[in-house]
Amino acid sequence: MRIVQPATDEDLLVPPPAWRRSHHLRRGGWWADRPVRIDAVKAAAAGTAFLTSGPEWTEKVLRRERADPAVSEAGLAALADPENATPDGMAALLGARCLVRNRPDAELTAVAEHLMAARGVAFAVRVAAEVAGLRAEGGYSDGEVRGAMLRVTRTTYTRIDYFDALRPDTFATFRRRIRGHLATAPADDYAAAEAALTPYRDRAPQQRALASFLLPTREDWIAEDVAWLTAHRTGNGREDWATPIEYALLPSVRTLAQLDAVETHQLHFDWFTEVLENIGPAVLPRLLSALTRWDGADSRRTVFAAVAVIPTDDAYRALLDRRADRVVRPALHDATARFPRRALRLLAEAGADDLLRGHVARNPGLAAAVLPELTQTAAGLIRAALAETGTDRDAPADRVPAVLGGPGPVVSAWVDAETLPRIALRDGSGVLPVASVRRLVTLLATADPRVTGVRDALVPGALRELGWELFTRWQDADAPAKDGWALTSLGLSGDDETVRRLAPVIRAWPGKSGHARAVHGLDVLTAIGTETALMHLHGISQNVRFRGLKEQAEEKVRAVADRLGLTPERLADRLVPRLGLAADGTLTLDYGPRWFRAGFDEQLRPYVTDAAGKRLKALPRPGASDDAEKASAAYARYAALKKDVRVLARDQLTRLEAAMADRRRWTAAEFRAHLADHPLLGHLVRRLVWGVYADGTLCAAFRVAEDRSLAGPDDEEMTLADDALVGVAHPVELGTVWGEVFSDYEILQPFPQLGREVFTPADAELPTDAENRALLALEKRGWRRGEPGPGGQQQSIGKTLPGGVHVELELSPGIPISDPHDVWADSQEVSAPRLTIGDRRNVPLTDLDPVTASELLRDLATLAAER
Repeated sequence: MRIVQPATDEDLLVPPPAWRRSHHLRRGGWWADRPVRIDAVKAAAAGTAFLTSGPEWTEKVLRRERADPAVSEAGLAALADPENATPDGMAALLGARCLVRNRPDAELTAVAEHLMAARGVAFAVRVAAEVAGLRAEGGYSDGEVRGAMLRVTRTTYTRIDYFDALRPDTFATFRRRIRGHLATAPADDYAAAEAALTPYRDRAPQQRALASFLLPTREDWIAEDVAWLTAHRTGNGREDWATPIEYALLPSVRTLAQLDAVETHQLHFDWFTEVLENIGPAVLPRLLSALTRWDGADSRRTVFAAVAVIPTDDAYRALLDRRADRVVRPALHDATARFPRRALRLLAEAGADDLLRGHVARNPGLAAAVLPELTQTAAGLIRAALAETGTDRDAPADRVPAVLGGPGPVVSAWVDAETLPRIALRDGSGVLPVASVRRLVTLLATADPRVTGVRDALVPGALRELGWELFTRWQDADAPAKDGWALTSLGLSGDDETVRRLAPVIRAWPGKSGHARAVHGLDVLTAIGTETALMHLHGISQNVRFRGLKEQAEEKVRAVADRLGLTPERLADRLVPRLGLAADGTLTLDYGPRWFRAGFDEQLRPYVTDAAGKRLKALPRPGASDDAEKASAAYARYAALKKDVRVLARDQLTRLEAAMADRRRWTAAEFRAHLADHPLLGHLVRRLVWGVYADGTLCAAFRVAEDRSLAGPDDEEMTLADDALVGVAHPVELGTVWGEVFSDYEILQPFPQLGREVFTPADAELPTDAENRALLALEKRGWRRGEPGPGGQQQSIGKTLPGGVHVELELSPGIPISDPHDVWADSQEVSAPRLTIGDRRNVPLTDLDPVTASELLRDLATLAAER
């Protein structure tokens, strides 16, 4: 969020000062009263250095056999004596230098300033026009000039050749700097430039359009060029990128008809400020339509920032209608601050209470003044907001926690403490004054541990909501790195609800170029440190598709485990929260006059029954006859339960299936404490067959009955010594009897166990090729791609199996590390699995124990199944 000055006239389009840096100035337009200064000495030094450096390579470009002779001759003369070069010679020299030095934006700006200061503006515009008549094919690379040439452009050339190193954007800064000088130059300089450019109106189309670009006041030239472009446009549709003609005309067109004739899909990205200046608010529909062609966050942010400046009701409504979009919210905030009167009226008319209340609180006088302009309904909303503002009385100074009595400087502009939600004190004495809120934000920003002592003085959840609001505003402001405290502070202000909100954000960040923020988020989960926080941390370490984030989470889980003297697996056992469930794994939801009970199915999906035991489609909302406080708390409790279990179910199902495949063992005491007697995991435990092991061999198998007793295949009761070793039995070890038992009892399993495919080395069919999609899917089973080779291709994928066995498949040609999903359906040649145990290489499959061999072959079978 930015600090925006309110408009004195809400019907005027006033551009933000920041736009000037990238704007193509126009004579008589925005900022025309601020002359563009040239430091002639500095420009001469930088411009001359660019023109004279690397002369041997520049000469090679100009002497190429296929180069236009006239261009070569003029360019070589300019290379020998740049201070006395002709306009066409200087253009050829600049073109050749740009083939050797790719995209020299800063240098070209200096050259433009040097030419205008040393040779006059008329000379500079002629050079720009001559450059527009050049084209370069080929280029310079690896110390050689390969096929580079310069030649005069064909008269009808209108599209971009992507091998053309002199396409329009190459000289963008050069041309813009000359146009900027002409926008504020004395009248005689402007007239000299016009006289110099007039002859080029009879030259190539690009040169004609360049004249219109440099002198946008010549509306007759612009009209002629638009008509020419309309008559000569080739192809069945628009080019993907602006042609040289369009590139020159877009910053100069003055009507919607001209814009429609010239526009490319790059409109808002490169020229939205010029289009707004030249055409005005009528361009709003064109800006919004650009969203259908550019849907990236940066491009959309650019569009909405422009919409926020347009002084019309339609523009504000366009933002208001999209306020659920995080990218839109900063622009809506700017528009609200820029047009406060319009915002009051339109927020009230739209019934946007959430935004209206804060805006009324900031502008009570203006809100009262605008009432006569509103409909009865809208006026009623503002009166209600004004009344509500009056009830938020500041708490007396002696009731405010002492630590909040100090100064609270503005830590970041986007914080805007005056608009933060009012924070009520627990004792009912009022809300924190704005100065105290600002001080509280300062404590959070500086990670002052005293902030935790404030929590008990505030109404429950207030500190959490303040921290989350600050985090949300930081994200809306593009998450500036210098204000990363907004994320860090969640470790102080946050609780389990913060964890539930933050964990999905952390999981998504790496896919949005936010790996560093995601790792920072792991630190926040660790700082919160509750069972729920550590549960989500462990879940990320086991179940996230971004390898870097997964490894960082694994490190943090190991650190916590080491601190507690546990293995990561045994820590994971202790991180499964009981969620307040009863011993039988249910939760009673008390509404007062009526009650409901929550239970879980074989996938840990929660369901609800009424008092008679009838399963309902969903938990009913509290009604008028219910106890308001109890029903509201119970409804919120169930909503939180569903969020937690959604994460838990995915992780615990994966963990127990992996425990079966990896032959993990628990002592019977651990099995009872962390699995069988756990109110949530008990639902899964009772749906699996378990085994008792000695020396790695299955001695007996059992299931856990509803009453938590242990039963053998004939329902005979079993008992276990505390030190007996227990694990999830694998079908390789079991006969058919257990399938019959589970069928008789109609027990559904949480993952394939009894019905699991079993493989042996004797009947294995090893794949020789596989699609990328199938290979990438193996990562969900614990496989990892190898390090990329010199070409960025990952040419192996492997996995560590129980007993220290490592298996690896070689891939050819390999999966590109840049974005493997770009070649999702491509195929790889796959080698036979290579097994390594310690120093032993090429271990045969028959040396693996039957369970490990079956699971490995089951993984490999998926490669063939995906084809």
